Amino acid sequence: MEVVVKRRPLVWILGSATLIAAIAAAVAFVGKELMGERRDLLLTQVEEQVASAATTMAALVRDRGRDIRNDMKVVIDARRQAPKSQQLDIIRSHLIALNRSTRNYLQLWFLENGDVLTEVSGYRTPENPLPTVPHNEIEEIEERARETPGTIAAMQALVPIDSPYDCLRLFGLATHDGSAAIVVLVNMDAAFDALQRRASLPDLDLWVVDVDGSLLVDPDSIWSQQVSAALLRDKISGRAILGEKPSLWPFSDASMDSQMLAWRTTQGQAFPWVTAVAAPLDGVTLQLRELANRVLFATILILLLVVTAVTLIVWLANRQVQLKERLQNAAMIEKLREQLLHLEKLSTMGQVAAGLAHEMGTPLGVIAIRVEQLIEQIDSPKQRAALSVMRDEIERINRIMRQLLDMSRPTTGRKEEVDVARAAKQVADLVARRYDSRGITLRVDVSSTVRVCANPDQLQQVLLNLLVNACDACTSGDHVVVSSCGPDRQGRLGIAIDDTGTGINDDALASVFEPFFTTKAPGQGTGLGLTIVREIMRHHGGHVEAVNTLEGTRVTTWWTPYDSEAQPACATATNSVEPTVLATN
Repeated sequence: MEVVVKRRPLVWILGSATLIAAIAAAVAFVGKELMGERRDLLLTQVEEQVASAATTMAALVRDRGRDIRNDMKVVIDARRQAPKSQQLDIIRSHLIALNRSTRNYLQLWFLENGDVLTEVSGYRTPENPLPTVPHNEIEEIEERARETPGTIAAMQALVPIDSPYDCLRLFGLATHDGSAAIVVLVNMDAAFDALQRRASLPDLDLWVVDVDGSLLVDPDSIWSQQVSAALLRDKISGRAILGEKPSLWPFSDASMDSQMLAWRTTQGQAFPWVTAVAAPLDGVTLQLRELANRVLFATILILLLVVTAVTLIVWLANRQVQLKERLQNAAMIEKLREQLLHLEKLSTMGQVAAGLAHEMGTPLGVIAIRVEQLIEQIDSPKQRAALSVMRDEIERINRIMRQLLDMSRPTTGRKEEVDVARAAKQVADLVARRYDSRGITLRVDVSSTVRVCANPDQLQQVLLNLLVNACDACTSGDHVVVSSCGPDRQGRLGIAIDDTGTGINDDALASVFEPFFTTKAPGQGTGLGLTIVREIMRHHGGHVEAVNTLEGTRVTTWWTPYDSEAQPACATATNSVEPTVLATN
């Protein structure tokens, strides 16, 4: 009894840790899958919003480019249609009209054969004085325009460091004969800021890139360099995430600065500009963080409930064993009665604790049924796979809980004469269907004269566990034989179970009796069957040994033989030895 009491807490601790780890793994896996699907959904929504905004802004940018070209063409046409004596006056009147428009023209020039005939400047303020454009830049843009008459030429104007302007662009359009040209200076930031307000996109960043790589509109973002490279690499259209994808880890801030980018081109129009729009992903990150916190809170709550229940079961079981030992050592009848009454109360509490464990299994069963229904209703292979893993983990939790309760359930320990042949045949009848369905032959070859001193239920439990293990180790066509042997040097009788299955690896043979050690596939065993066998044999003063044979595996349990003359000693035999494992015979 002393050995059993010392080792039970270790078994309970290992079983509880396995149960808690399995629940935590199941909840974490399901939570991760749900968060992954939620992240994909949120990213899709942001991507659709950004793509729609990019399409809208590309259309507005295209219209603004068309307006600039039309304004310049009006001046060229006016010069061609006006009498020569009135051309300069008409051109200047048109330039003044353009300067007063909402096109954000800062300066306008009309040149003929390289000479500036007339110049119109925009409105000057102390805060935003007009930039000074070097004459060589005006000549350069005029030369470009005259090289391709009828086509708009464009170039980036030099912006001083202390200038209030971020992007100045020179545009030129020459007459058909190339003798004259109009040049305009445009503040691109002001032009496109107006477009962004017009499109009602104040929270989105806007980039406009020319085909030569010039940034016409730059929102001073940390991603401007990456955006420019992406737009030049694919000038038609595209989508990308700037920075890191929103993380499923709730304590990560790496994706707070990330953005979803989409771009569209205006190729085929007056200006081949690429328009890009980016939306921040911090909202997605915050929503994922909130969901992760909920999953974490649910996981902690479930684990606390499981730990509380297991702790209560272990405490009650240990308390019950201690009171039984005290009752056995009590000398006074009155004290024995008081302790017995207390023990009965604790037994009731133990039943309540067992009921609590059963109630924990009931919601798990309901969850398993719901999971099965969801598997039948859901068409997504990814979701079905996730639910299948959840179902397997729930079944594993149920198996561990049942075997853990079996180990903690106290027995009377009453030993009596047991007919081994009869007990073996009864157990064989229980597993006969299991053996027949797998095509395995089971034979009981025990003499009817073999009698041992044992608890009948526990002896059958030992045989049942060993026969189930033997069946799992065999395949169709194999044989399992239950036989008697001995006596050994200590006078014990042996009950041997031989199988022709796959055998046990020599490295694993030394650990087969340890709690939760199993060589079965994941989900098919918990590693408690042989541990229960070992504990029962210790309680009976016997031992168990496992050995590999040439044909398979032999597991032998050694029992105290029944002696009618020494029947009182049958109920008090407590000597035991450690289980024995041998190498391949």
